Amino acid sequence: MVYSINNTRFTETTDTAVNNIPAYNIFISTIQTTISEDINLKKHIHHILNFGDSQKKIKTGDYFSIYYYNKNTLIKVEESADDKNGSFKIFWYFEDNKVIKIQMQPTPVDKEGYEKIKEREPLLRKFSESFLFEFRLKHPST
Repeated sequence: MVYSINNTRFTETTDTAVNNIPAYNIFISTIQTTISEDINLKKHIHHILNFGDSQKKIKTGDYFSIYYYNKNTLIKVEESADDKNGSFKIFWYFEDNKVIKIQMQPTPVDKEGYEKIKEREPLLRKFSESFLFEFRLKHPST
């Protein structure tokens, strides 16, 4: 299903927000992209870029959350981060609004790290619900 979503041309809308705190050398760009087909949300991308300068030449962080849907039901979330602390990827697979599988790269070295990651599940579902809510406001027949 995810392969099909990624390789089919659907309607795409993008919105960008900029949050700058120059006193702390924090310059953040948030890009949200919604990909849909008629009344069905297919994919929502939440991309955050952090910069250490106002000209945005020094990237200090790059974060992605990509939500995939089938018939407006969450089926997968891909998270990734790349910053001064390293990088990671987490793939969450959902069925009936519950996580059925989690894959992580790199794999946590201890059970505590894995358990801490699992605590994100309710937050991911809450974000997903808010994306669907916004989508339905713009597409009332959903």
